[in-house]
Amino acid sequence: MRRYRVVFAVLMLIVSIKADDAACEWPYPRGAYLGQQPPGMIPKPFAPSLIGTGQDELNGVFSPDGRMFLYTVRDSAAGYSMRFTEVRNGRWTEPVPMPFCSEEDEVDMSFTLDGRMMLFASKRPDEPGLEPAQNYRLWKVERMEGMWTRPEPMGPPLNRMELQLYPCLTQDGTLYFHGFDYSSEGGTDIYRSRFAYGRYQQPENLGPPVNSPYDESDACISPDERFIIFTVYGHPDGMGGGDLFISYREPDGKWTSPRMIGPPVNSPAMEYSPMITPDGRYLFFSTTRDGTSDIYWVDSRAVIQ
Repeated sequence: MRRYRVVFAVLMLIVSIKADDAACEWPYPRGAYLGQQPPGMIPKPFAPSLIGTGQDELNGVFSPDGRMFLYTVRDSAAGYSMRFTEVRNGRWTEPVPMPFCSEEDEVDMSFTLDGRMMLFASKRPDEPGLEPAQNYRLWKVERMEGMWTRPEPMGPPLNRMELQLYPCLTQDGTLYFHGFDYSSEGGTDIYRSRFAYGRYQQPENLGPPVNSPYDESDACISPDERFIIFTVYGHPDGMGGGDLFISYREPDGKWTSPRMIGPPVNSPAMEYSPMITPDGRYLFFSTTRDGTSDIYWVDSRAVIQ
């Protein structure tokens, strides 16, 4: 009888292990937004058992057709790397690194409105075998017939500043980003570069009231350039280390004084990496309110007037 009990215990252990393994398998969800229940006016973690896995996750962004989701994972040893999941045969695939990832830090992805090009920031060298860049610069990569081309650095006059991060495009091709150089109001500032005559023009500092003596970063511009959501670090009106602010563009082209987005979007922790979904319904952002960096989402009506 004792032997049967031992055999039974071993069998139960095997079943338990297999059950645990099955629980860890990717479920290949269906539906928009990885099949997640949409949030209301209170922010909540996005796909906590799928995307939120205990590591630092940030930069959540969807492709314009909503069939691809990209985000950044920070590994304490390997640094920042890009991952993606996409819809194949009606189901979301298990997240994997982008096929063109390098060994250098890569962050801050965004798409052109037609979805044919993706922009990102990287410290990768211009050519394999060269030394990596000291600071982040802007890169572009195209998607053709389901395949990614080789990434290329954004041409001059871009990438001539000391630092360039978080590219975001309007519907007329204007590029917004944050960076630092001699024209900065304080630390990092928000810049834009108009697209004209087949190339991007000299970046211009947005100046006050958007930029200030504090650090402005992670500028998410609406496609029609009606509003801009961005992070300010160290602002006296803020709630934590970094907070989301919003500014609206007036008919004369000037920007309104930035308004801090109140709780529950902002918190005493750090909020950053805002991105409006292509359908305009949700705001994705990153926050450290749970101890690590996680991707949250909220109904955009909680933020935008």
